[in-house]
Amino acid sequence: MEVFQVAHFVRLRSSVRSSRYLAAADDGTSVFLCGRRGVHNAVWAVEPVIGVIPGASAGPYVRLRGAYGRYLVATNYGAGRGPSDGVVAEQRDLGVRPTPPGYLWQAFRRRDSFVLRNGAGRYLRANGRFRRWHKDVSVAGDNASTMMQWRVEVVPPMASRPSLVDLPAQLMHRTNPPVESDLSRVIRYVRADNAGRYGEQEWAPVRVNTNNLTHLRLTMAERLGQNCDAGQITLCVRAGRYAHLSPLLVDLPMGNNPIHIVVLNHGTPARENPQTMGSRSKISLKLLVDSKSKKVLFAEAGKEFVDFVFSLLTLPVGAVVKLISAGTMQGSIGRLYQSVEHINASYLLPNKDRADLLQPKVLHPDARELLLLQPESGGAGGSPLARFKLYTCAGHCTTAAMEAKAACPQCKKAMDTEVALVLPSASSPAQSSAAASGGDGESSGYVKGLVTYMVTDGLEVTPMSAISSITLINKFSVGKDVELAEKYVSIAMDEGLGILKAALRSDTVLSDVFLAKKK
Repeated sequence: MEVFQVAHFVRLRSSVRSSRYLAAADDGTSVFLCGRRGVHNAVWAVEPVIGVIPGASAGPYVRLRGAYGRYLVATNYGAGRGPSDGVVAEQRDLGVRPTPPGYLWQAFRRRDSFVLRNGAGRYLRANGRFRRWHKDVSVAGDNASTMMQWRVEVVPPMASRPSLVDLPAQLMHRTNPPVESDLSRVIRYVRADNAGRYGEQEWAPVRVNTNNLTHLRLTMAERLGQNCDAGQITLCVRAGRYAHLSPLLVDLPMGNNPIHIVVLNHGTPARENPQTMGSRSKISLKLLVDSKSKKVLFAEAGKEFVDFVFSLLTLPVGAVVKLISAGTMQGSIGRLYQSVEHINASYLLPNKDRADLLQPKVLHPDARELLLLQPESGGAGGSPLARFKLYTCAGHCTTAAMEAKAACPQCKKAMDTEVALVLPSASSPAQSSAAASGGDGESSGYVKGLVTYMVTDGLEVTPMSAISSITLINKFSVGKDVELAEKYVSIAMDEGLGILKAALRSDTVLSDVFLAKKK
């Protein structure tokens, strides 16, 4: 892996077919062996992957991102008639977390070259040793073939931003130019702020009938208004909810699939390092309110907000008390929490830690993100929710412990190797692969995206429909003088904790949080 530790961008050249490079095809899906070293399609960005990956062998790993922002993946589709032919390699979106094993790659030195093994234990293979017209690339089991050996060429980053008239070379090998029906697609775009942040509710659609990058820049500048100069923006592809942003330096791929574009301004921190930017840790919500009575009738919500309110049910009671402060809790649970805080340690059993009661670990792996909390850190300002961890011994016996350093009952070694916890609700490999190709991350959280939900003031959640909303409005308006208005709000950590606190004591949660007068 040392070759990937020093590289941000690489070319992968076949050791046997020495003039052929692994390239992202301009259909946006397939990969093949390309004889043109200088095209941008033959350059792959290297993304280190941190942490333990369920279902994958020991790391470290990287992801390889191509010219269209999509990732090199070993699919489940057979590459030939027999099992020894392996599976097809493709470009795919990254729409799930953690990263599926098929997206993960390691480099191991073999003779004077490298072999690339993925998280499932298969190896990237060039084809066409004897049939020279054969340009396919597959992923197969290791049979010591030299066709699995690659030369890794480190590509230095560009010294300056390419101009509109000086873009990198790209694949343009089609004999017949494509017609409009081959290129018409919907672009979903959002403009990021100077820090590179944007809201998931801010995406807007526009239909284009060409794949030309310059035309797309001009279209984006026109849509964004008079203060937007096509020469002063960079268009970045986001190929899936959890993909890094990839500056678009070549024309769009052929086809009609929708593409997500994030627009960055030149001269901002986000433009200098687009991989550090992402969606804001906020959720947008549209409320229908009665301005006279200061009450919320209902909210129109997307997947993010519904996942958030559903995730409140995953919290242990001790975690809830810590999040909203024991002194402000109604009832007796706050005083019970304070009793545990203040009891002398001499009254506790020697093998018991009061932190297990005061700071219980959260089992659900996405709970911290869904609750809009910051990641764990070692300092006092870290997340109030500890992550549930499991440990095993170096011999990987069939035992696990919730605390490091416990002695393995089988081999007696210290159980200090962290292992991944996979919940029964986690997606199967087939579901993960399907979700990854869809690109919207619907396997994370609880409910499906692309649906609008109605959330009442008392947090009753149902799919949005015209009939249900009209019925609720009529029910609220009977015998009353109402003045209905729309109100847009953003939910970050403070508002999220306010919703949690209000949900424990009130039937008018949204009104209490967003319409109550500030004290």
